[in-house]
Amino acid sequence: MKRKYWTQPCFFYVLRINGTTKFGITKNWENRMKQYKRDYRYARMGFNCTVHYREVYPEYWQAEFVETMLRRRLKPWVEFGHEYISSDVPTQNVINFYLEIKSFLIDYNSFEHVKTYYKIGSLRMKLYKLYYIELTERLEKIPVI
Repeated sequence: MKRKYWTQPCFFYVLRINGTTKFGITKNWENRMKQYKRDYRYARMGFNCTVHYREVYPEYWQAEFVETMLRRRLKPWVEFGHEYISSDVPTQNVINFYLEIKSFLIDYNSFEHVKTYYKIGSLRMKLYKLYYIELTERLEKIPVI
């Protein structure tokens, strides 16, 4: 990703696509939805999508950080890919859990801690992982389901 995008606004979203909860981030909401329609054009069920939650972050790196922490914590419930959650987990539970994680990261001053990671390039993902490991015990106390 080009460096100029890191400090531009970004959407975090939670969708229900064909009965499965999907979360993610995007710089361009319209293009993201068009891409999902293309991705699902040959699906047996077609493309049945409902937007359940959408939030704008002032900077892309903030949304990426929260998404990464959420993805790591929800890993036991992932069906495929990184961000598709098991269909037996209610979408509202994923949203509630996201809000809890975000609140925790704000209270713990995590954004201040990681605000320079995006400048490092692809190494930032390893730094996010190390930060997650550091917080694992606290994050596991937040109920998922």
